[in-house]
Amino acid sequence: MAMARDTAAEGMRLYLLEGWAGRVPLEGVPAVVDGAFKRLDKRGFRPNLVGVENTLWQAPLVKTIRRDYPHLPLFEIDRRKAKNPTKRVRAGNLLYHYEQRHVFHPTTRTPWLEEYEDELLQFTGDDRQDGHDDMVDAAIDACDALTVGTYLAEAFSPPAYHTFSFDANM
Repeated sequence: MAMARDTAAEGMRLYLLEGWAGRVPLEGVPAVVDGAFKRLDKRGFRPNLVGVENTLWQAPLVKTIRRDYPHLPLFEIDRRKAKNPTKRVRAGNLLYHYEQRHVFHPTTRTPWLEEYEDELLQFTGDDRQDGHDDMVDAAIDACDALTVGTYLAEAFSPPAYHTFSFDANM
């Protein structure tokens, strides 16, 4: 999920720029990431952070990206160091910005956007109920990187979370 923050606008504005939904063999993932990076760069949105989880099956992926795509500003996300890594807790910041109407979706309908919105509307924060939430998970990380800043660098130990009433049917 690619997201940008408009720092010139009054108030907070977060824009979803690009997403990707689909399956690709593990060895093809670095090329997909690089392709998205290049498309965004060509549109004038040069990403300053590409977050990739470094746990389980993603660990070799991180090594491959570092070796074969050194131009990518890779940041390894390690959820094992988190004080409370549950998705419900991690989603707090993203949901807060949606509630405040800070997050803007593209006006052009695309398959990835429709799938993301479906995931978002069905998201409960419970791994037992959320079968497919990869794009929401990526949006959570992107929102945190843009709004909390050092939150990612501190291995997902934010200084504070916004509180809200969690409604899976919103």
